[in-house]
This record gives sequence, structure tokens and C-alpha cells, in this order.
Amino acid sequence: MYKLNEYKNAIENTNIVSKTDINGIITFVNDEFCTLCGYSKDELIGKNHNIIRHPDTPQSAFKILWDTILAGRVHKGIVKNLKKNGDFFYAQTTIIPIFDENNQIFEFIAIRHDVTQMFLLNEELANTKQKLLNLNENLELQIAEKTKNLQELNQNLEKKIQEAIKINNEQQKIIFQQNRQVILGQMLENIAHQWRQPLNELSLAIYLLHNENKKKHYKLCQKLIQNMSQTINDFRNFINPNHITQYNLLPKVIKSSLFITYQSIKKSNIKLKFIIDKNAYKIPIKCNLNELSQVFVNIINNAKDAFNNTNNFNKILTFNLSYNKDKFILKIYDNAGGVHNDIIEHIFDPYFTTKHKKQGVGLGLYICKQILNNIDATITCSNYKNGACFEIIFKGD
Repeated sequence: MYKLNEYKNAIENTNIVSKTDINGIITFVNDEFCTLCGYSKDELIGKNHNIIRHPDTPQSAFKILWDTILAGRVHKGIVKNLKKNGDFFYAQTTIIPIFDENNQIFEFIAIRHDVTQMFLLNEELANTKQKLLNLNENLELQIAEKTKNLQELNQNLEKKIQEAIKINNEQQKIIFQQNRQVILGQMLENIAHQWRQPLNELSLAIYLLHNENKKKHYKLCQKLIQNMSQTINDFRNFINPNHITQYNLLPKVIKSSLFITYQSIKKSNIKLKFIIDKNAYKIPIKCNLNELSQVFVNIINNAKDAFNNTNNFNKILTFNLSYNKDKFILKIYDNAGGVHNDIIEHIFDPYFTTKHKKQGVGLGLYICKQILNNIDATITCSNYKNGACFEIIFKGD
């Protein structure tokens, strides 16, 4: 019972928790719940839980919720809620029916995680992406218009070209910065994937703790909560806009990139293979960890997209890191069919892409090359057996 109380305190101190009776009347809320919705405990206890229901949420959603939990099943979903001051918040909610000794439901426990910032950031990223697409379309129109004027007038040629180059360079700088926000949108999807399974396991473990009081389920809950917390820490570190250059071990950077993309790799049934020289665990390179992680994430995502366009059922992504004459040579290759010979020499060009424009503007590999140039590293691409191989050479100090 001591362990159960200790676990209960851990849950209440790290999550947003409420309890209601069978009719939806609030019987318990923790401090995190009160802080989030703006009500005091006295204002909430004894009230119907619909006190925080937001009018934007359709009645059909609540019907599904009640049909599920009254049937004795766990309900999971993201719900828009209403604060006391009229503001709103989104919560990832898991509602668990609790049974008495007669196997009758006598109360419900709801565990929430505030995902408001995730939703707002997602909306902001969507808006940014649309602006980016509009900017790119406007750029093409401007170039076409200027080309027409040059052909018609053929006057002040040098001045007009310089003006066009200046405009293009400024717009390219904007796109270079906003491209990172597009990558963050992909990361939000990865975080959602990485949290879905531990949340399911956590809900089951809570149910088993209540009914069986087994120590192993308590430890499992602790591990799941730690892993979910680590996901947020890794996300925060990745989006940190600092430009600090430090010494880092390449296997650490690779591991960080794979942790970010793990769920999408797993979903695509991609196997990972590693061939790492022992010197890589002893000799660091000077780089910005976040920017170099961005390079690896981009290459991994490109490989994933290539695999998704094939019928290959034995998908293998290999990381081969060797050390030779004070240089590290990293080869990342797949067996996804390779790159067409007529376009391979253009894949590092800005605005070059074989994807639909909604999936990107063709700056990913171009930016990768710029990042590597900043740390005196080079990147090339070639076809290797039945796939593509990206080779990155990190020169020694």
C-alpha cells in the first residue's frame, strides 16, 4: 500500500488528475488541474465535470466518451476545454473506469497532459508553411516577369540582374530559417507517435496496479513517465536556436537523430544497421549538435520517403562510420532503389525537389550542405548497389 500511495503521489504531482462519480460529478482534483483551468478546489468539488466543457467540442464527441467509459472501457482523446476566465486549453486525456468489489463502476479517473502549446505550434507551422509556399510561388512569378522585361527592353541589364539577385538572396535567407520550422512539424508528429504507445501502456499499468498491486507495474509506470519526459527534453534541445559549436562524439549525434525519428522509422518497418569504428567513441568533432542532428534527420527522412515509394519488404538503413588518417567518413546508405542518374547531380541545388510542393520546397539537402560547409565537412551522394549512399567526410582539426 505504501508503494501504491507513493505511485499515486507521483502521478498527481506530474499529471493533471481529476475524479468523478458515475454521474460525472467531480469528487477530486489535484493542484495541477486547478492551476490549468483557473478554478479552486472548492469551486470544482461537487460540480458536474462539464463545467470545463468548451462549446466548440461537439456533443457527439461527449456521447462517444460516455458510451465508452460506461461500457467499462478506457477512453483516450484530445479535448478542447474551457478555463474559468474564458480562455481554452487542449488536453490529451485518458479516462479510466474504476470498479468496486462487485465489478461495478463506481467512479472515473481522468489523467491529462496539457498539449495546448503543441496545437498552437502546429497551427503556426501550418500557417508558416502556407506563407512559404506562397512566397515561393510569388518568387517564380517575379522571376518570370523580370525575364520577360529583360527580353523586351534589353536595357540596364547589369542593374536589373543585380536587383533580382538581391531580392532572391533575401528571400532565400527567409526560407532557410523557415525550413527548420517545417522540420519541427515533422518532429511534432514523431513526438505524438512516441507518446501514444507509452500512454497506452501507462493506462494499462495503472489499471493493473489498482487491481493487482504488483511492484513490476509500478516500476513500468516510472520508466514510461521518464521516457516521455526525455522525449520532451530531446525536442526542446533540438529546437534550441543557439549556434554554440562544441566537441561532440558522432555516435551521440547519430543516436540523438534516430531518437527523434525512431517512431517514423518503426512505422515504416525500416531496420537499422550500424558499423561504427571504435575511435568514434573516443575522438570528438567540433560541431553544433542541433544543426548536425538536422543534417542526419533530413537524410533519414529522405530515406524513409524513398522506402515508402517502393515495394521493398526488407528495408535496411545502414550507418557506416570509419576513421582514416584523422578523418571520419560516415556513409548512410539504404536499399530503396537509389536516385535517378539524370537528377543525382542536382539534389544539393536549392529549390530542387522530386516531391510534391506541399511536402517541401527543395531546400533540405541544400541546407544540409551549408551546415556541413560551416564545420569544414563535405557531403556527396551516389548510388550504391540497390540504393542511395550519402557520404559525409569530417576533416580533423
